[in-house]
Amino acid sequence: MTGNAFRHVYRGEKVHNDAKLQNAVVDLVNSELMKKQNQSSQVAQPVVNPSIIYVRNDSSADVGAFYVLALGDLIITPQNESAFKQHIVMAGIEPVAGYEGRFAVLLEPLAPGKIGKAIVDGICQVRVYIDAETETSEFADISDGEFVLRPVADGTARLIWAQDIIGEQWAIVRLGQVSAPAAGAFPVTLQVTGGVNGTDSTPATYRYTIKDLAGNTVATNFDAAGGSSYFRRPSVGWMEVATAGIGYYNGFVFMLLWCNEYPEQSNCDYLGGP
Repeated sequence: MTGNAFRHVYRGEKVHNDAKLQNAVVDLVNSELMKKQNQSSQVAQPVVNPSIIYVRNDSSADVGAFYVLALGDLIITPQNESAFKQHIVMAGIEPVAGYEGRFAVLLEPLAPGKIGKAIVDGICQVRVYIDAETETSEFADISDGEFVLRPVADGTARLIWAQDIIGEQWAIVRLGQVSAPAAGAFPVTLQVTGGVNGTDSTPATYRYTIKDLAGNTVATNFDAAGGSSYFRRPSVGWMEVATAGIGYYNGFVFMLLWCNEYPEQSNCDYLGGP
């Protein structure tokens, strides 16, 4: 066969075998097979948005889009290395004290046990609860037992905008915007917001909103005898409500060193003597 061995043939034209053409076809097929073998021997590198992860709702509640879950353990661990390299999947739990700064904002509603996308860094919409005591705070973080953010004096979410109303509302925050907590111990004020007094058989269970002396809220729904406090109540008995204390930051977690909650004392009748 003479001429261009790689030209197209026409219907009805007699086809001749050509060594040059056949070798070219074989080389092309081998080249494509080699490419596929090389690709299959390597771990795929997916295009990943580093701000978005997958979260499994391990709480007992249906949690809506733009509400928050605290982040627990990994669901896909490095033991499954191939899947671990593909996606970050973490357990989402009901927010509790001690998980401040470790949360994600859901990008879709999740029923218990379901997995969906959530954002952990960057600017996003989120549901927050703002009251008259916290409306001037610049930061927000999770609060014990709530699926909304609460304004705080120092946190990892900077409040960029909110609806300027009292109660639950829409806000825009920058996640990962780390503020600098106060260094060392500092005085605080305490205002009781819940709980009950103790009796001769039960302990007091007061909870407080805690502020620094500049009026910035450093903790809400705070259990003065909980895990973030060095203060310890008697196991039973009537307690006077605290109004002042001393605290510090352990990283971004507020710790209460002392407060002036104390057992109520009353005068006893003199029962005799010399």
